[in-house]
Amino acid sequence: MGSKISKLMLFATVCFGPVFNKRYSYQVNEVGKTDTVYVLTDRPDLFPNCITRDYTNFMGHSQFTYYSKLLFLFSLLEELKERVNYVDADFLKTIFNKRLVVGSTTLFTSIAVPYNKTLLSTLDDKRHKYREWYNFLEDNGLETKGDNVFTYITEAFWSFPYLDNINEIATRARELQAHIEKIFTTNPKHWAGTPLKRYAETGVGFGEGTAMSALVQEFNIPFQAVNHNKDLFNKEKFHIL
Repeated sequence: MGSKISKLMLFATVCFGPVFNKRYSYQVNEVGKTDTVYVLTDRPDLFPNCITRDYTNFMGHSQFTYYSKLLFLFSLLEELKERVNYVDADFLKTIFNKRLVVGSTTLFTSIAVPYNKTLLSTLDDKRHKYREWYNFLEDNGLETKGDNVFTYITEAFWSFPYLDNINEIATRARELQAHIEKIFTTNPKHWAGTPLKRYAETGVGFGEGTAMSALVQEFNIPFQAVNHNKDLFNKEKFHIL
């Protein structure tokens, strides 16, 4: 029968702010023509082919937080009771590689990186300044030294399975929110001289991958990451990446 992909997918994404909405609403809507796409956005009117949730109504405020990705993902998992494929809006395209998702209990993700090779590890020389961040890692059993550093689950793609203990995992994710948003604030001056400054100019909670990494470790969730984020796309359908 060849290699044709016919299965439908249940996608979720967050698309917030004039820049992201202008750049990515069209491609997200294209996916919505063939697959089920839930979009958390401040412009529901731009996504006629998708199932939308108003950002302010869902979050209870209009300030952008990167942590909304986790909250939206786990809210849908609890509501729909099936695997949800969260994909960042800039990665959600009709050429998304559906073959990545197989099995029922594994978390499939974009690249997963040893802590010492992440942007966050560049903060190590300034531990005194970012002490609250390192306290969070220590409190959640995420090792940053030696041969057993934790694996950072990056944020572009999380295909999260519906597990028997999903309510417990979702509750824990919500518990971590306040701490992550307190550490990662909209304060470019505080993050000056680090690769994280550009995120601090946009919103709070930009340590969302850290929270996912903590959840994976705490609940012993098996995961499988792509070798390169180019693998998130179907190579038979694109030629520019």
